[in-house]
Amino acid sequence: MAKVRGKVPRMLGDEIALEIRNGGFRPGEWIRLSDIEERFKASRFDARRALSELVLRQVLEHAPNRGYRVYAPDAETIRHVREARVFLEKESIRNVVRNIDPGTLHQLKTLATEFRNAADHGTRSEQNEINNRFHILLFSCSGNPVIEGMIEDLRQRLGGSSQAVWQSRDALLQSALDHMDIVAALEARDVERSVRLIERHITRSGT
Repeated sequence: MAKVRGKVPRMLGDEIALEIRNGGFRPGEWIRLSDIEERFKASRFDARRALSELVLRQVLEHAPNRGYRVYAPDAETIRHVREARVFLEKESIRNVVRNIDPGTLHQLKTLATEFRNAADHGTRSEQNEINNRFHILLFSCSGNPVIEGMIEDLRQRLGGSSQAVWQSRDALLQSALDHMDIVAALEARDVERSVRLIERHITRSGT
């Protein structure tokens, strides 16, 4: 297959970050440019730009003369990232409640149902993919694309950390139920319940 030329670094970076969350690259693992070129059908120039962009987003680390590796956050960093997410998402969810339209609400409800089904029958990759779509769509209604991007960057920053994915089947199922509860609160236009639920969801699952 021909390599894709001129791929936007942010878009390619998002694909790589998702691959990290899905376990394709592990925390601390070194990433070779040739692997990115092959796996994502990208040119060497675009692969290098995307990896550099992920360094800025603190998804990867760059070691001079050695290359790029997946950022492996320590417990304190994970705590700080979650605190930042709580701060941003609690305020943003207030705008989501005010801005969300019936069509987007229906899409969120569909994704919540798909995630619940994937929790029982899907692969980890499928679970992550649906979970990411839910969160991205949710905060697309915040009315502030800058904060929306910050929230997604924080979610990606923890990558495939063992403390940033579901630790057990019960945790996965609880995360799926959280999605349904959040949708119900949005449907009821209940701002304070939405705020409490999003804080609980981040604190409990971190996903």
